[in-house]
Amino acid sequence: MVIVLFIIMLIGVLLGKMKVINSESRSTISFLIINVSMPMLIVSSSNLEFNEQTKNESMWLIIMSVAAFFFSILLAQLIFKKAVPRCATVFSNAGYMGLPVLNSILGAKGLFLGAIFQMVFHLFTWTYGISLFTQSSKFKDSLKKMINPSLIAVAIAVIFMLTGWKMPDMIQTVLKMMGELTTPLSMLLIGATLSQVSFREIIKVKQIYLVTALRLLIIPAFVLLFLLFPTIPKISVYVVFVINAMPSAAITGILAMKYNNDEKLASSIVAFSTLISIVTLYLITDIIDIASLLSLI
Repeated sequence: MVIVLFIIMLIGVLLGKMKVINSESRSTISFLIINVSMPMLIVSSSNLEFNEQTKNESMWLIIMSVAAFFFSILLAQLIFKKAVPRCATVFSNAGYMGLPVLNSILGAKGLFLGAIFQMVFHLFTWTYGISLFTQSSKFKDSLKKMINPSLIAVAIAVIFMLTGWKMPDMIQTVLKMMGELTTPLSMLLIGATLSQVSFREIIKVKQIYLVTALRLLIIPAFVLLFLLFPTIPKISVYVVFVINAMPSAAITGILAMKYNNDEKLASSIVAFSTLISIVTLYLITDIIDIASLLSLI
């Protein structure tokens, strides 16, 4: 399945080079993903049964997610002095890549747990992430930014799962069909974005190699240590592992642009780590395949 995702990404690169997908259409696609298709994909996952097992998986996922964030923050604080590499180390591309990849590898359960991770992600983004780029940030403003369509969709999905309510078949079909747009749109968007980057310039920036190694190798390896604890649900470990193995988040570039803090470096790190993730994602799927054979998930 991963190779299919990257073929779609290459199509996005081609469309970007041809100017079919330009800066304006990239903004439109981004809006559709964040505000339409992804929330619908999350809500469509609410047909899962929210039993004691799911509650336990969700609880452990939140605990591991917080632990992974604190670990990555500690690494970033010790190694880097500037805001951009710190932010790029701590935050992975959980939305555009993480959720689609989880959906393709682990199905509806993986998608739902990944959406739970998003709540923790936004909490850290609009608190720690903002603090990296500005000395003062109003709590109310940060709270407003945390409230987004995906989080609302998670709340709706949880309500449906807790109450056992079921949507009419027609509505469920609409949500499923619209939600399935998330993966191809996300891959096209990432490919089109990569098409605008000069990799000859990127490879000259030394910091990107260290950030990429931390983001794609060290932090995911830390998450795998939770497999040593038999009481922790394996699927929860793999969800946190997969999301933390994603490249640096686009939010790094967005915050750098907003606060005039080395936008070029931010874009370079995001682009380079995304390119390298083409290789590391193969390793991820191999690990999960092996785990499946050993009945670990």
